[in-house]
Amino acid sequence: MTYNSTFPKVFVYLLTTIETLYQTSVPLEVQNRKNVHLATSDCLVIACYLWGVLHFSETLKAKHQLAQSLFPNFLEYSRFVRRCNALLPSIQVIRQALVFKEVEGMSVSIIDSFPLPLCQPIRNFRSKVLGDYANVML
Repeated sequence: MTYNSTFPKVFVYLLTTIETLYQTSVPLEVQNRKNVHLATSDCLVIACYLWGVLHFSETLKAKHQLAQSLFPNFLEYSRFVRRCNALLPSIQVIRQALVFKEVEGMSVSIIDSFPLPLCQPIRNFRSKVLGDYANVML
């Protein structure tokens, strides 16, 4: 990975956004679980996980290696895997909140998170079921 001057700004923005969403979205029983103050911050683990997602790391091993390149004294791999598995419901809630934050104010619908044609191009102007949504994108 090459060093980029915007890298710290982007990661800090991601981390602060996740901290805010963590406080508002994650249940209190997860936030205040036993001995939580002794472990690495949940927000940092989630931020490293999502940083790996942003960098197209497909496996937890790749996400962990990316996190270790950021923080040399980061969790060992097995602990990272256990923490990610334990935090998976929280990660899903935060990812949904991030998506809703990005599309706030837009009239956009996500269908299977991939754009697909609703009808054949020849039928764009004759569509009956989705006539209000069918359009020609050039």
